[in-house]
Amino acid sequence: MSHTKSADVFEFMIDSSPENNRERSSCSVKLAITGGGTGGHVFPGIAIAEEIEKKCSLECLWIGTGRAVEKNALKEKNWLYRVLKVRPLKGKGAMDIIAALVHLPVSVVRACLMLRKFRPDIVLGV
Repeated sequence: MSHTKSADVFEFMIDSSPENNRERSSCSVKLAITGGGTGGHVFPGIAIAEEIEKKCSLECLWIGTGRAVEKNALKEKNWLYRVLKVRPLKGKGAMDIIAALVHLPVSVVRACLMLRKFRPDIVLGV
């Protein structure tokens, strides 16, 4: 069974034994968080990142919607912030759904490029 850096990080995060009280500098994590738009997505993502940051040196990329709740919650954070425009499929008319489906491949490619450039250890969808 292969062991990944993300598995090591999560083992470290949940192991609170005294012998696991390492220095923050002994662990570094590149975390990409995707999602947002509402507080129900934003605040859990921030909480998880802050817990990792308590134990490890954290480099974080937030890929979000650009909505105000997200911008306001993230403005105090020293994290990279990128906006990825996506169109909703739910609750729309036929033309809006078609436009969203046409736009979707562009958004997928943009997301892949952002992740390729950042090269995260962990990707968290909220």
